[in-house]
Amino acid sequence: MSIFKFDPAEKIAPDRWLVDHFVPLGQLVSVIAKSGAGTSLWVEAMAVCIAYNKPFSSAGVSGGDVLIIDQHVPEMTLKRRLACMAKPMDCAPAHEIHVYSMERLSMNDTLKVIKQHPAAVMVLIDSIDSISCGFDCNSANDMERTIAKIKNECLHANRTIITTHHISRLAEVTLEELMTGDPARLASDSSLPVQQVDSYYILGSPCKQGGKMSSLYVRPVSQKQAIPAGPVILDFHDDSTGMWFNCKGQYPIFENKCQEDIMLIFRHDVRNRTVREVYNDLKEQHGVVRIRKELRVLARQGKLFECREKSNAFVYRLPEKADLMPPVQ
Repeated sequence: MSIFKFDPAEKIAPDRWLVDHFVPLGQLVSVIAKSGAGTSLWVEAMAVCIAYNKPFSSAGVSGGDVLIIDQHVPEMTLKRRLACMAKPMDCAPAHEIHVYSMERLSMNDTLKVIKQHPAAVMVLIDSIDSISCGFDCNSANDMERTIAKIKNECLHANRTIITTHHISRLAEVTLEELMTGDPARLASDSSLPVQQVDSYYILGSPCKQGGKMSSLYVRPVSQKQAIPAGPVILDFHDDSTGMWFNCKGQYPIFENKCQEDIMLIFRHDVRNRTVREVYNDLKEQHGVVRIRKELRVLARQGKLFECREKSNAFVYRLPEKADLMPPVQ
């Protein structure tokens, strides 16, 4: 708690940002999501943009050195991923990226590594659950002491420290609930003491475990400094030209949430689906009657192709070029 006397003549310093109006500078930040939601890809792509001093998802950044402590991805896998993310930059990095890969560091060793890189404006610990040696990530007390140590000993005004944290229960939560539900309740099944971090970000993806990600939902939750940007939807690109995130817009983008959810399902996994399969894929976010109606609307608009099978059931899929050609007279 702070107590102050308001002085209208006082000059109030402007907010400082690591990523403009989205990730504050000089704060301890946590990113929480279910395992496999794309957490590592998102924070690593951010790190590359900061090192190259290039916009991240169309937002400006405060460029500088980056330190990545990755405790669960093999070195060659991480090198290839960072190389793919750097490919679209088409230039040399303006700053350095220092990486500790698969280093099972203790808490004290982690603090020493961070202190060895005083110029790093972004420190990424992926994930804080993987810190070893006398640390129990399932213990609220251990996690609270760890967060306090990192914050007290390594955080300063020109550096943002980002930790990732996986919560298994979020695998059972719909995207709509992730973006609109009570954030404290969403994080409550975790040992992460969210009251100690300055901001945290809830991530969700429509892709299933092990599937290929095409979009990512990101919801910022501020506890210290107001974050003007609300929940956003990012498109994820991964092809021969590189790997990057592009901001699709604020959540929700479409007025018709049911149609948007249906299209995300088909774009993620291109195959034929019945109404019941769409309903199951959406984890019962919308009713069967509503889904059947919106599938027919999307088919009339040409966004989906509708065909009737021998069983007299309608099946839907993304249209192919042949589906759009006029019939031969």
